[in-house]
Order: sequence, then C-alpha cells, then structure tokens
Amino acid sequence: MPFSLKFFYSICFLPAVLFSQDEALVDEEVWLDSLLGIESETIPSGGDLPDDPSLSEMRDVLATIQAMTGWSTDGEIVMGAGWRENVLLEEVSGIDSGFAQVEADFFALRPGVGNRAELLALLYGEYRYFFDVPGLDLESMTMAQVGAKWSFGERWETGTFFEGTFSEQAFDATLNDFETDASSVRVWQPDLGIDLGYDLGRFGQLEWRSQIGLTRYNEEDEDYETVAGSMFWSGDIAVRNRIRLGVETYQENYDDRLERVSIGFLQDAPLLELTGVRWQASWSYELEEGVVRGLKTRVSHERESDAVGDYYDRDRLQVRQSIELLWRNWEMDLSLSFGSTDYDSRLNAAFSEETRGDESWRWSFEAKRPLSSRLVFLARFEDSDKESNAAGLSYDGTSVFIGLSLAGAGGS
Repeated sequence: MPFSLKFFYSICFLPAVLFSQDEALVDEEVWLDSLLGIESETIPSGGDLPDDPSLSEMRDVLATIQAMTGWSTDGEIVMGAGWRENVLLEEVSGIDSGFAQVEADFFALRPGVGNRAELLALLYGEYRYFFDVPGLDLESMTMAQVGAKWSFGERWETGTFFEGTFSEQAFDATLNDFETDASSVRVWQPDLGIDLGYDLGRFGQLEWRSQIGLTRYNEEDEDYETVAGSMFWSGDIAVRNRIRLGVETYQENYDDRLERVSIGFLQDAPLLELTGVRWQASWSYELEEGVVRGLKTRVSHERESDAVGDYYDRDRLQVRQSIELLWRNWEMDLSLSFGSTDYDSRLNAAFSEETRGDESWRWSFEAKRPLSSRLVFLARFEDSDKESNAAGLSYDGTSVFIGLSLAGAGGS
C-alpha cells in the first residue's frame, strides 16, 4: 500500500504543483500588494496606490525582486569526435573505433518566494555514434529531473521530485571465435521521491529522502523494483571546507529472477529480493588562488545481501579523488577512482574453491579553455582497468575526446 500511495502522490501532486504555480502568479499587482500589506479593497477602482511616496518606492523595489525571482534558464551543447579502445570491454582482442559525439543539457530554475514553491527542471542527453563496431551504431544516455520544493516554518523545507534515466550501452554479443558482434543493453529507470530538510544553523543541514523506482531492461528477466530511504548531514567544518555524511538503505524486488545459493540449488526458489546499506562520506575544499582550485574526496561502502540464498551477498568499496586546476585560462579536472567488490560465497568458477573478487581503477582528465564568451574548447582522456578472478570479466580501455562547447545565453 505505501508503494502505491507514493506513486499516486508523486504522479498526481507534483504536476499539480508545477502547473498551479503559474496560475497563482497571473496577477502581478495582487502579488506585490500582498507583500506590501495593501488590501485590494483599499485601492481605488482606477488601480492607483494610496498617496504615500514610501509605498511607491517599496513597490519599485519589490518589482525588481519579482524580476530577479523569475525563471532562470541555461543550456549547453557539446560536439566533437574521439577514439575508444576496447569498445565492448572484452578481456582479449578488443575492438577499437572512432566515434562522433553530441551532448546537450538544459537547466531551468524558479526560486520560491513566500508560499510559492521553488521549481527545478534538468535535462541531459549524450549520444555517441561508432564508426567501426559490427552490429552497433549508437550508445546513448538521457536523464531528466523535475522537482518542486517549498519552505515551512523557520527551518524546514520539503519537496517532491521525478528522475528518469534511459541508456543504451554496448556489450559483446559474439557467439564464436571467428566473428565479433555487438548489441545494446537498454535500461529505463524512473524514480519518484519525497525530500525533507532541516536547517541546523551553524551546525549544518539534515536531509531525509524516500523514493521508489523501477528498472526495466530489454531483457525482461532482469527487471526489478526499488524502495529506498536515506539520511544525510552536511556542513562546513572550516573556511572553504565542507563535508557530507550519509547512509542509504534500499530493497530490490525482482520480477523474474530467482534466489540462488553458491553451491547446489534451491528447491522452489522464490523471486530474488536484495537488501543493501550504503554508507557515504565526501569532503571538498576550495581555494581562491594558485593553480589548485579545489579538492574533492568521496568514499562509499555498500553491503548487499539476498533474502534467502547467499549467491549475491557482497561488499563493495568505492573511493574517488579529484583535483580542480586553473592555469593560464585552462580549467582542468583530474580524477582517480578505485573500486572493489568481494563476494561472501559466490565462486569464481564452477569447480573452484575461491570466491569471486573484482578490482577496478579509473582515471580521467578534462581540460577546457574559453575561445569566446560562449564558445569553449575541451579535451577529455579516460583510462579504465578491471581485474577479476572470474573468467572473461577483466578488461582495460582508453578513450580520447576533443570537441567544442557552445553555452546558451541564459536569462530570466
């Protein structure tokens, strides 16, 4: 029942908030008068203010404030070309290919004023066309987010949101050693949720989130539903030093996949049900001078267990360090990440006594240099490496991309 109620709340209430806001702002005169404390009955039929110079000045100020609290929009489009080694992430004999890529994003924000909700809309798309991969032309990813947030009391705020992701990712579909073939995994992931926040003043902020979601593959036996909840604290520990700590719990209920054990079989196995706990911590530090302008560190540990079997029980660790640099109008970002996954009982091969374990490294570098007020040159380099003691799951790959970014004019 709670699952259905949350869907009803997010689907029906969020659009109602988004579309009702414009109706509440049709009459700008009423909005300004309400802020000034002027009752509509006290204004003459001609629409003039009472003969008070201070009210006229205040109304000019409030009119300026209203203009500043209208919609702000921004957008960017990136076009370029690149080269990727081992497109299909194969352990041996990977396919290399050139590609053309287009990225686009759009952002819109309308701040909340008084009882008016803050509205946010984000849209991002990435499309990559490969020239030399048999059976594959396109990889893509599209993400969208819309949300409404409003304040109540002196320190509380709440909101509701929708997030959706659709992706097409290449994978190796080769059936023999004589011919390489590729295909795409298509994944659609919509999520609906509710936020609650509390301002602790100089002690930071608390955030709670509850959300539900679906994951749908083009292979139906992988589909599942997710219910998750999280709590975060964030705050400044010193000048330009900020940390964020949190914990998230989730449950995944699969539509068709059954529970498994590491050795043997489960008789009358039920549908797979996974539960997990993820601990997260991040630290950021900003500098105003010098070549190094920012440092960011992120660490997360996740424990995942299945309800009946032990085949999916595992621990996952992820660490990421990034450095922001500025040198002679070049904006650069260098990042290094490490990940490890260790299974409790799942064996790395059918007749092995060793449990499966994976480790991965990834580092990336991005450089940008403005060519004009709206046009930016950019270059990216990425290298990833995965080592697994299970056959066929290790790989390494490199990608290079060069392009131009055109920023939107923005506006209110």
